[in-house]
Amino acid sequence: MNKVPPINVEDKELWLEINTFQCKYGRFSPEACEKLRERAEQLSSAKKIDDKTYLTKPICCKSCKEWKKLSEEVYEKRRKYLEQLRTQNEKKVKKM
Repeated sequence: MNKVPPINVEDKELWLEINTFQCKYGRFSPEACEKLRERAEQLSSAKKIDDKTYLTKPICCKSCKEWKKLSEEVYEKRRKYLEQLRTQNEKKVKKM
């Protein structure tokens, strides 16, 4: 799915609303959520960052059943926003 292009800093709340969802663990894009779900569950097979830090799957992600629905909602918001931008651009071109 195409990501929404960069927008003005003033519109960061709009960007967050379009491109992320809120779950028990935090606010994520579908892409970040996917990366978390891909992590190993066992410490023995987790990626090691340094002597004390391992990248394991967050506990709440292990049993999450909402990720697909939440991701689909973001994809739909992106689609609608991009369509809105295309419509606005078409109107600008017609005025010229």
